[in-house]
Amino acid sequence: MAHASAVTVFVAAALAGCVPHLMTRDDLLTRLRRDLDEARAPPPVVYLDKDEPEDLSPLRGMKLDEIEAALGEPFCRARGAHRCFDDADLVYLFFPTPPGVIPGGPTLRVYSDRHGICRGASWIITE
Repeated sequence: MAHASAVTVFVAAALAGCVPHLMTRDDLLTRLRRDLDEARAPPPVVYLDKDEPEDLSPLRGMKLDEIEAALGEPFCRARGAHRCFDDADLVYLFFPTPPGVIPGGPTLRVYSDRHGICRGASWIITE
């Protein structure tokens, strides 16, 4: 019985359209900025559950200032002793945040090294 190699299976899956398209850094930043702008739009805003990009690896290696310039002001930016939740350096909320309401939804956390270079990012759903 012949066994397919992992490469053969991956290539076959890619040709069949089963492998997700990996975004470039510019594509990812453009998509994230568009989604943030939608979430921050004035009322009436209805939060629609939509898939955010899962692969955040294009952010790795970027300066935090570059990410902030591309995405706009974060919900939280760590400065000195002031830390964001989960010890993230930047936090972006991808859902509406009306005054006086404690909302929840997709939240992007960006972590950096001591030089302010992104070493990773991840999503959580806050409630």
